[in-house]
Amino acid sequence: MKIALYSSKRQRCGISTYTDYLAQAFASLGHDVRYYKCQAPFEGNLDEVLAWKPDVFHFQHEPSIMPPDDISVKMAKQLRAKGTEVFLTLHTENRQTTASAIRICPNWKAIVVHRPSLMLDASVITMPCPVADKKPDKMALRLKYGFAPSAIILTTTGFLIPWKDHGEVVKQLLPWLRGRTDITLQVIAAPHFNQDLAAYAQQTTASLAESARQIGRNRLHHVSSYPSDDELLERLQLSDLGYVWCPMHTGSMSAAGAMYTSARIPLVATDSTHYLYLGDGTTHAPKSSMPGFVKLIQETVENEAERVKLTQAQETVYQERNYRATAKKHIELYEREKA
Repeated sequence: MKIALYSSKRQRCGISTYTDYLAQAFASLGHDVRYYKCQAPFEGNLDEVLAWKPDVFHFQHEPSIMPPDDISVKMAKQLRAKGTEVFLTLHTENRQTTASAIRICPNWKAIVVHRPSLMLDASVITMPCPVADKKPDKMALRLKYGFAPSAIILTTTGFLIPWKDHGEVVKQLLPWLRGRTDITLQVIAAPHFNQDLAAYAQQTTASLAESARQIGRNRLHHVSSYPSDDELLERLQLSDLGYVWCPMHTGSMSAAGAMYTSARIPLVATDSTHYLYLGDGTTHAPKSSMPGFVKLIQETVENEAERVKLTQAQETVYQERNYRATAKKHIELYEREKA
């Protein structure tokens, strides 16, 4: 099958990373796939796609990286006129984006969402996780990145943005950490590309440095530049437990959260929609209560049987949701809708 994927190729963009992984998975299954960058002039991009004559054209829709609606609708009509089936993944779901998706894909089943939709009868394909079949040498990774082999390592990821609130979560963990000298924190948090958040990033970096001073710098590792995907996976694989905080519902699902499944480590997350559908390897705390979230982190660390159960669940979720398995689900959808 000839599959054209259409998305941004912006650095550190979760949807771009998603599209790239999906393209690799299609190729590994023997399909001919091309990843087209959405950029002006959009008509030039479309001419190249039409000349290739794909069986499937798949929009990866998010407003900040898509052409204006009228151009996307025009593109979809021209592709269909040439015999190409058009699909769309709705990465951020709200009333505006749903209306845009329906204009581009009037066939609702050709629209993919990552969790059940309240607005349309779309096809649900859960947010996938990167393929990582090879089991790592955990101790070797700890030595590589400067961690004590015997430590219990807790890792969080996410940009230095207010709704991740890395500094405050660490502050609330400090009283417990002072009595648990066997625990080390790894905070993988780089400044966001939105320069309006630069001052906040500086304040949070200073807060994390102060927390590290209080418990010992070797016990709080702040990774302040965003690592490559390979390094990020290794830093998760060397860990014992992940945690991610988001105090609000969002229209999207967390691609970074799915990385914990690839690493097969248990995860503590808030019950916001950003993390709610990560699978059985995740345990959830109410999104409105940071003290409750911090308490759940502590309880999960201290309950080894629970961590073992969650780790085993992550293995099952991984097999069901890695990009290779997800690509197969897409192919089934393409074939069903083409028929």
